[in-house]
Order: sequence, then C-alpha cells, then structure tokens
Amino acid sequence: MVRAAHALLGLALLAVLAAAAWPIAVELWGEHAAAADPRPAYVKGVQEKISKATDTALAAARPRELPASLKLRIEVDAEGNLTSAKVMESSGDADIDELTLRIVRTAAPFGPFPPEMRRTTKVVELNSEFYFH
Repeated sequence: MVRAAHALLGLALLAVLAAAAWPIAVELWGEHAAAADPRPAYVKGVQEKISKATDTALAAARPRELPASLKLRIEVDAEGNLTSAKVMESSGDADIDELTLRIVRTAAPFGPFPPEMRRTTKVVELNSEFYFH
C-alpha cells in the first residue's frame, strides 16, 4: 500500500513538473539530487549550441516565410546524443520546419552529462520555441 502511494505521489510530481515546463523529463527514482543542480547549466549549453547552429544555417539559407515560429521537443541522452527531435507545433511552412530540425541535428551531439547529473538523470527533454524574424 505504501509503495502504491509513493508511485502515485511520484506520478503527481511528474505531472506538476511537466505542467511547469521543467526541461528535465526522466529521472532515476531513489537517488538524492546534488545540492547544486547541474541540469540547468547543461540545458543552457544545449540551447547555446543550437543557437550557434541556427546562426550558421540562417547565414547560408534565409527562410522565405518570415516571421515564423514553431515548437520542437528535443531529447538528449546521458551521452549527449540527440535521441529525438519532433515538431510539436508547425510554423505552417514545411521548409522552415525541416530547416529547424536540420539545425538541431547539426548541433548534436551536445556532450555527455556531468557525473553528478548522470546519477539522477537519464534523459533531458527540452520543449523549445524557435522564432525566425
């Protein structure tokens, strides 16, 4: 009975974190987080690498339908590999959507998780909105 209550509490916590758009998706249960959480710094590094790849791609091929925005869900494993990149809300222009996916794939890999992050995190999920102006 206690295990069932813990499982429900864990699911409720995940639902709350997901609703708050927390970028870290999958965590190992039963481990304690380090006092200084390395995950936000890792996510920032991923975002910066994607931003640099975006600048390079846009210098080479300017999308024709500007301004545009779209939302992607990006997943990175503990080794820094891109495991998933999926358009969640399209820009309405398939070329821009595909360009954005190519940018993210080009930016990968992102580098392995730091050791302290590996103890608690299996996958980082980023729900990102891209704006092209």
